[in-house]
Amino acid sequence: MFHYFWPHCCFHLIRMFPMDNRRKARGLVWFLSLITIIPQIVVIFLPRSGRCPEPLVELLLGSIILTFFSLGFTVLFTVMEPVPFKIKIIFHAFGGVDLIYTLVHSSYAIIAYDCKENSAEIYWMSFVLMLLYFLSIGWILATMPFWIYNARHFNTIFDQEAREGLCYPAYRACSCVWHI
Repeated sequence: MFHYFWPHCCFHLIRMFPMDNRRKARGLVWFLSLITIIPQIVVIFLPRSGRCPEPLVELLLGSIILTFFSLGFTVLFTVMEPVPFKIKIIFHAFGGVDLIYTLVHSSYAIIAYDCKENSAEIYWMSFVLMLLYFLSIGWILATMPFWIYNARHFNTIFDQEAREGLCYPAYRACSCVWHI
């Protein structure tokens, strides 16, 4: 879920800056986004990466593909104001695909302990990605009850236009917990 989590956080981070002063923040976010793909590409091209009996190479390739999609969403969300509804729907569908990928990758990373001996780089990359995925899922699970309750009981948890609601003081302190 990290591929879904990163553009979401970048969207809210950029919105914390005034509209006329977002250029440097965009540049920093884009630079950090590009950095996320470099270790994956390096590890996949190492000669020892193919020695693992588990399909970690294929899963890392899938992670690289999802990271490119994540980079695209990050660029769109940091540039577009407002974000069109169709892009939001596509992004949330991407989140569903990323959830399925996260569960598959994590299950293989857990059982791939044998790969630690003969191809340690891909094992540790898969392990670190699994930790990032679990942290992202934890964040989504922690905020999901608020999203669902606010959708069922419209604007009781959070009403941005009226600047009121149960979570409005928390939103003013950290707007990154609310969805796109």
